[in-house]
Amino acid sequence: MASGSRQAVWEFFGTELKRRREDAGITQVELGARVFVSGAYIGQFEQAIRKPQLDIAQRIDEVLQTGGIFERLCRKLIDDRRYAEYFAEVVELERVATSISDWAPAVVPGLLQTPDYARAVYLASNPLATDDYIEEMVSLRLERANFSKTLHARCIGC
Repeated sequence: MASGSRQAVWEFFGTELKRRREDAGITQVELGARVFVSGAYIGQFEQAIRKPQLDIAQRIDEVLQTGGIFERLCRKLIDDRRYAEYFAEVVELERVATSISDWAPAVVPGLLQTPDYARAVYLASNPLATDDYIEEMVSLRLERANFSKTLHARCIGC
C-alpha cells in the first residue's frame, strides 16, 4: 500500500469516526472517556493527526457499535509490512513531521566519565583531531567532572 493511500485510509478512519460519533450524539470528550483516552486524543484521530492503537479502535467499535469497522481499518494498516514492525510507525510519522530532532545525549554523566570514556566520545565526534587535541579535551572534561563532584559534595553538606 503506497504511503499516500495509507494516509488516505487514516483520513477515512478519522472522517468515519467523526460521522459515527456525531450520529451517536456524543462529544469527543464523552467518547474519549468511554474508551479511556482524552477527548483531544479522539479529535486527533478524527483529523488523522494520530493513529489509534488496535485496542483503542476495538473499544471505539464497541462504544459506537460499528460492527468492527475501526478494528478492520486499523488491522489493514498495521498488517502492511513494508518495514520492520518496530520502524513502520516512524516511517509514517516522518512523512507528516514538520521537523525531526535527535534528542540523544552526547555523553553519559556520572560514573562513566572515565578518561577512556571521555577519549572515546571526543574521538568519535572529532575523528580527524590530533592526539594532542583529544588529550587536552579529555583533561578539561575530567577537570570539569572533578569540579562538579566537589561542588556537589559541598552542597550536600550545606
